[in-house]
Amino acid sequence: MLGSGLALLEVFFPSAGILAFLAISALLAAVVMAFYQSTSLGIVFAVGGARRADRDASCWPSSTGRNTAMGKRVLLMAPTSEDVLPDDPEKGRLKSLIGRTGRGKEPNCS
Repeated sequence: MLGSGLALLEVFFPSAGILAFLAISALLAAVVMAFYQSTSLGIVFAVGGARRADRDASCWPSSTGRNTAMGKRVLLMAPTSEDVLPDDPEKGRLKSLIGRTGRGKEPNCS
């Protein structure tokens, strides 16, 4: 629990990796202590920790990651429409004609 708590603190309070290092150390110490207790308990801790880390790594960015200071630095933001559309002068000229009325050059087009 200590390792998970420290990892959560690293997300909300960026500390240049110090809290992440402590979290990984605490999690590894928990697995080692579980192996000292019994081999089966160590395997359960190791497999359970791997499953939890996989789930957290895949769910965190899409749920709360964008709202944290670290998430804003790491995750890419979606581009705006101005970033995606090309700068075409012809398209700008045609957009300026929207809502205006005009006359055709041919006599049949009036």
